Amino acid sequence: MKIDESLYEITGNMLALEEILDEAEGDITDPEVETAVNDWFTENLEKEKGKLDGYDRLIAKWQARASSRKEEAKRLNMRARAYENRVNWLKDRVLEHLVMTGQKKVEGTLHNFRQQNSAPRLQLDPHVEEHPEELPEQFHRVVFTPDKVAIKNALKAGEELDFARLVQGVHLRID
Repeated sequence: MKIDESLYEITGNMLALEEILDEAEGDITDPEVETAVNDWFTENLEKEKGKLDGYDRLIAKWQARASSRKEEAKRLNMRARAYENRVNWLKDRVLEHLVMTGQKKVEGTLHNFRQQNSAPRLQLDPHVEEHPEELPEQFHRVVFTPDKVAIKNALKAGEELDFARLVQGVHLRID
């Protein structure tokens, strides 16, 4: 069965049918009205089923594409890293050459190569890395972060907190 109506239109039809039944307070004793309502309801259920099956096929197709694109991206990233490693290896060889030969600058045909000081970087004593609390207070950075697990557990236990609440979300599950 080809479904020409959008899911939005099918939803509108289902809501309109529900509204008609609500207005009639469920009383559709006239056999012709009952038949028309039943036929309309059955037709909309079939359209809904067909449309959702189409959505399901499209979701599966796009999930498969996304997965294959992620795998391809992973493969290409690995190749890019391999080339970056090659570049770094070659640059290290050139720098090593300049250092060992005592040259600060060498002019090539296309480019010049020179040693250049990098920006200073901080190197901490390994003991300080393991025990930062032993540093003088002026070198501490205090970072406060909410303990979300404790907050959630408190709310679940019935505690009322004016700064947080539990929110029930909804998601689609396809079986």
